[in-house]
Amino acid sequence: MVDKKSVVNWLIGRLKFSDEIRFRLITSGKLSLIPIIALLTLMSLLWLILSINYTFFELSKLASVEVSKDLYFNYLIKSLMELIPYLLVFATFVLCSGIYIGNMFIRPFKQIGVYCRERVKNINAVYDLDFFTDLKLLTSFSEYFFNGIENALKRKKIEGLSIMQKFKKIHSPVFERNFFIHLFLVVGVIVIISGMGIYFICAETYMDLIRLSVGNIQMDKNMRIFFDRQNEIFLTVVWIVICIQSFAYIILCIRLYEYVAVPSFAIFSTMRSFLSGRFDSRVHIIGYKYTRGPFRDFNKYLDFVQQSCKK
Repeated sequence: MVDKKSVVNWLIGRLKFSDEIRFRLITSGKLSLIPIIALLTLMSLLWLILSINYTFFELSKLASVEVSKDLYFNYLIKSLMELIPYLLVFATFVLCSGIYIGNMFIRPFKQIGVYCRERVKNINAVYDLDFFTDLKLLTSFSEYFFNGIENALKRKKIEGLSIMQKFKKIHSPVFERNFFIHLFLVVGVIVIISGMGIYFICAETYMDLIRLSVGNIQMDKNMRIFFDRQNEIFLTVVWIVICIQSFAYIILCIRLYEYVAVPSFAIFSTMRSFLSGRFDSRVHIIGYKYTRGPFRDFNKYLDFVQQSCKK
């Protein structure tokens, strides 16, 4: 007989994501939250406009109230059902984009962690630079660092090395232009697709509901002007919301960049300190949980170097 408690514990253990997976999912969630809020805001506005129109028709006795209620309700349900496939496609796209961006952030640190873990076990481990890593400072200095450490391991003696002046001047996270452009382009694609999707959904839903509302009504010139102006105002609001959404994505892009700039500077400064002769230096950083594994491997590598070499 299967033990229910053990099955539940097994399922809970499966649901405990690693820090890296959790970071990817959180990044995807942040990217998804902005268009969801924008779409809900516009749908609320659309409902308000339609409610005003419905009240106008009711008071003007231009349409049957009961018929209007049924038409509104049924059409809204139908519209939502028709949108589900498109929303699922968009959600999948944003999820994949979030995973890709998460990998952009994790990749340079994971590469260092993997090398450090393998080098402790295997003397023939090779540190291969990732061509697609856009963190130029960390990439160039890590190559210089590991080459210097390898020479020390061969001599079985470790001593401070001179650091190039351009590296000595760095005392805070640097702006990695290539990485930020790469990040901005990926987020920009999400902005364009989400903006086009929101405009299409809102504009088409609004026009269909208006056509449905006035389909059986003989409208005069003033009523046509009223609905034309209402349409212009609604579409203007849609564009304003899309612009606000784009601005929110820019802010998010800047905030996300901090998740790679700070850890990158932390490991760079530790490498620099170790090479300059402060051999007790270790990388310690609060937060940024997705870097805990690679940084733990890096610290173990430094312990290994200290134990293997004489000062």
